[in-house]
Amino acid sequence: MDQHTRLVLLHGNAAAPTQAGPQLAGCTIAVASVSEALSMGMDESHTLEVAVGPNHDPHPTARATATAKATCRIEAATFVGALHGLETFLQLVLSSGATPGGRGGAVYTLPEAPWRIDDAPRFPFHGLMVDTARHFLPLNALRRQIDGPSFSRMNVLHWHITDAQSTPCDSVAFPKLKQGAFHPGLTYTAADVAGVVEYARVRGVQVLLEVDMPGHNYAFAIACPELIVNCTAMYPLETEFWCSSHALYRGDVVYDFIRKLLTELTAVLPDTHFHIGGDEVQYVKWHGRLKAMPGNVGKSGNEIKNLKNKASVECLGCTEKLCRTCANAHVAAATAE
Repeated sequence: MDQHTRLVLLHGNAAAPTQAGPQLAGCTIAVASVSEALSMGMDESHTLEVAVGPNHDPHPTARATATAKATCRIEAATFVGALHGLETFLQLVLSSGATPGGRGGAVYTLPEAPWRIDDAPRFPFHGLMVDTARHFLPLNALRRQIDGPSFSRMNVLHWHITDAQSTPCDSVAFPKLKQGAFHPGLTYTAADVAGVVEYARVRGVQVLLEVDMPGHNYAFAIACPELIVNCTAMYPLETEFWCSSHALYRGDVVYDFIRKLLTELTAVLPDTHFHIGGDEVQYVKWHGRLKAMPGNVGKSGNEIKNLKNKASVECLGCTEKLCRTCANAHVAAATAE
């Protein structure tokens, strides 16, 4: 509420009224649910009503107008809907700007009142993505990225945390992972992730964390080369940072790695969704490397293909065992091939 009060009174306290007319002293907010948890598809609807004059008469007499008060009421099923209602209210308030020297306050008006607005999002998922693998963002910058969507009534921050360019993860289970960061100091701990998640929650924004796999993993190869198949030979004109040139592939060691890493990360995520990428895997090269591995020599093409599908199923299985829904169409499609 303090944040929204500051945004309403953007140019300082309100000036004393200079003419007769309805004055709005505050806003009543009624929320049906006391739950503070977020979930995909939760009710974010709200009703905002700004009434003017006695008995909410939209055309009061001159005498009634001189003594009348305006009223504001927001009704919502959840606290997120109430936050959206406050954002709607903020969009209606106009300011005359601060007075010279900051003395006397500013004049705030609600043009065209009375208002009644019933609103709800059309889609359950409406948000934006930030990519801290290609461009590391300090925590204060991430918090600003959350403020923006919340002011615009968005509800998801898709945090693309790892990719070919870097793995900015200060992992307890795999401390070597930070070797794949741009700098050892440019990483996020589990506590950092938890802090971002909580900062977002109280603003009605869910954090959807993404660890891209099995492709886009050159940075993983720096710390854990035993997990990776190198496909750079397919792209002689590309650099080692080509997104698809390195992929997690060794089932004998990679599944344990995935389980432990996802267990560590999902432990600080209250929501049930997690993103595992799944795009741009170079199956041709992966096929060749898998076929050449000890134990796979002599296997048919279909048997090797089944190993690739098994990798997709294992990735999905890891998230399901952690009570997570995998937000990833690419991997789901790969398992059906």
